[in-house]
Amino acid sequence: RYVRWMDMTAIVAYYDPTPGALPGNHDIALLSKRDYAACPVVMQDRHGYHYVVDAYCEQTDDSDAQMDAIVDLCWKWQVEKLGIETNAFQVTLVRQFQEKFAAEALRRGRQWAPMLVPIKQTKNKVMRIRTLQPSLVNHWLWLSNTLPSRVWDELSNFTVLAGKSNDDDSLDSIQGAVTMIAAQNT
Repeated sequence: RYVRWMDMTAIVAYYDPTPGALPGNHDIALLSKRDYAACPVVMQDRHGYHYVVDAYCEQTDDSDAQMDAIVDLCWKWQVEKLGIETNAFQVTLVRQFQEKFAAEALRRGRQWAPMLVPIKQTKNKVMRIRTLQPSLVNHWLWLSNTLPSRVWDELSNFTVLAGKSNDDDSLDSIQGAVTMIAAQNT
């Protein structure tokens, strides 16, 4: 599908972090069981279609590296709003992101930062992800072919019967970004 940049009316990202390791503990066995940190960039055009144009999706225990990658992703796409899931330990991330965006603006010699939106998720994750199905089936939500393979793996392997799994973080983040856009349209 060909879309024009000038038709885009919203551009957001949604960050679902994974906790960093305890100092000195970088156990490979623990890392393989860890959730993925995910942050898709989602745009909406003037017709209401959504496009997942890029994404960060890594299984890492380095919180600082996660945040640096998200800052780079937001700068690349000039994201207007960055939703940050703030359940549990993530509450502290908003201030850390403010500092990282300020440092990057200073480094680039240009003042810019997205609006940071703390989001506390209270609904069941599987139920949230299921809300993507009508948009995907009806082609209201488009995914770029250049997304990380992890996103495609999650999409092809997700099942509502699986229960808690490490195979849903990108999908949950995509749903969070789509919901952010819907909220700003109301």
